[in-house]
Formats: sequence, C-alpha cells, structure tokens
Amino acid sequence: ANIIVDCVIRIGTCEVTRHGMKEKEMLKIAELLKRAVIDEENSEKIKREVAKLCKEFQNIEYCFNK
Repeated sequence: ANIIVDCVIRIGTCEVTRHGMKEKEMLKIAELLKRAVIDEENSEKIKREVAKLCKEFQNIEYCFNK
C-alpha cells in the first residue's frame, strides 16, 4: 500500500514532520494504516491515497541548510 515502516513497525514521524506534515496528516496516516492492516482494504486503493498525500508534501521543511 506504499506505507513504509522499519523492522519493528515504527512509524517515521520524524520523516513526515520534516516534510511539513502536522496533526491532520498524522490522523490520515493512522487511518490509512488501520485500513491496510485491520480492515484489510484493497492495497492499490490505499497506495493511491498515500501517493496523493505524499505529493502534497514534497519540500523539506525542517533541516539544516548546506
């Protein structure tokens, strides 16, 4: 479903925050995870929604300038 986690299923909150996502997007991510894991919804549908959400946050918001 295009949802990436590490080996212990730790969600990358640092990474999504760095891209400028906030509480609203965290709730959406939680909903997408629930739909994929608990509801066993069609992963292709979720994948499209994940891609749409990620497309809205392409710029890095919080990082050191080189």
